[in-house]
Amino acid sequence: MRKLLFAVTLLVCIGVFAGVKVKHDSVLGTQREDDAPAAGTYEPALGVSIDWGGKTSFEIPNAAAPTLSAVGQIALDTTQNQLLMYVGSAAAVYASPARHISFTILYNGTSWANLMIPIWQAPLSESVTITTIDATIVGSGAAPALLYNLEERAYGSLASAGTDVIAADASADADGTETTSFANAGIAAKAHLCFTTGATPETDTVTAITVTVYYTVDRL
Repeated sequence: MRKLLFAVTLLVCIGVFAGVKVKHDSVLGTQREDDAPAAGTYEPALGVSIDWGGKTSFEIPNAAAPTLSAVGQIALDTTQNQLLMYVGSAAAVYASPARHISFTILYNGTSWANLMIPIWQAPLSESVTITTIDATIVGSGAAPALLYNLEERAYGSLASAGTDVIAADASADADGTETTSFANAGIAAKAHLCFTTGATPETDTVTAITVTVYYTVDRL
């Protein structure tokens, strides 16, 4: 019996010093980070099916500009709030909260005054929050510019007045204008977003305006 125990002990020691991975048949309780070796790959023995349905959260690796180097690795970039996955030979963005829409409106040959043009509709069941609006015009003259606003109108109520997104009409010029302060940044699910102008919006001659609206989808 003593010879058998000595042989088993010797085999275990040889396996450890040779770098052989020792896997547990089962994992009980909480597996701590300090259970893993200081270097190399740690492969705890888990069942074919892993059920974490009873847990309230699951944390993945996260850092500012994390480094990924092997296919299948994932991490959260906390600088850009992007979910990254290493595929092929580089890390690709698989999810990001930042979204945008863009549209261009051409001069109709009559007037820029008192326009109301539906340009977008919010997602079916998700409200959104506008974070930035960029607007640039094409025009001629000493300093061409166009006063404009975006307006939220309830679903099915395009003919009714809505709520301005920007507190006071913003002035778009040829150099581009960025707006980040809003009176109404939250757009309800299915609501219409409309481009609007006032009675005298144009300075010099404006032939077109292009607008990009950046937004995030609200958590349900």
